[in-house]
Amino acid sequence: MELLDAIYTARTMRMIKPDPVPRELINRVLDAAIRAGSAYNNQHWTFMVITDPAQKKALADIYRQGAEHVHAGYAKRVLPAHVSAAENQKDLDSAMYLIEHYHEAPAIVVPCLKILPIKVPWLTPEQNTLFAMRLAGASIYPAIQNLILAARSFGLGTVLTTLHLCYEDQIRSVLGMPDDQMSFAMMPIGYPVEEFRRVTRKPVSKVAFHDRWGQPWRS
Repeated sequence: MELLDAIYTARTMRMIKPDPVPRELINRVLDAAIRAGSAYNNQHWTFMVITDPAQKKALADIYRQGAEHVHAGYAKRVLPAHVSAAENQKDLDSAMYLIEHYHEAPAIVVPCLKILPIKVPWLTPEQNTLFAMRLAGASIYPAIQNLILAARSFGLGTVLTTLHLCYEDQIRSVLGMPDDQMSFAMMPIGYPVEEFRRVTRKPVSKVAFHDRWGQPWRS
């Protein structure tokens, strides 16, 4: 499909059918993911694809530990002006559905990245740590977005979830990850229950500035 069509319709899909997805499609989605750039062209990512029922259940059980946090976050947050109470409830319902049905997805993709030692001489240790994490994000999240768009082009739905990051040690144990690797997302992938439709967002004029902070961008 056309790139912009994929971008404009790659919605968050938390309700995934258990129907199997051909291995070839998963492979093509991963191959699209690794076309993204990475710091120093290290290509230091690993994409774990979990299809074993026992492994999927183990990951889902870890993810489920955060259910109370999800519920509290949606129920108590002060809604931004562009989100109605009904929309917030719908998001909460789909988030809770995902928690209960995570293990039913035909595949769960866990994007991981080897953490590179970053030592910039003029930065403090705290600044170096923050810089290293930003550099890691710049190396893995473009690949994840490629994955999302490629999945959309094949009619597959997915969602970038991060709740498991609160339980990284448990994830590391289940997946047998080495100490120098970190997971940055956990993504159920499969054919969606809901139909794809155009994503709605605030207009560019509300989220873009020109030359200096606070000076509106005029489209």
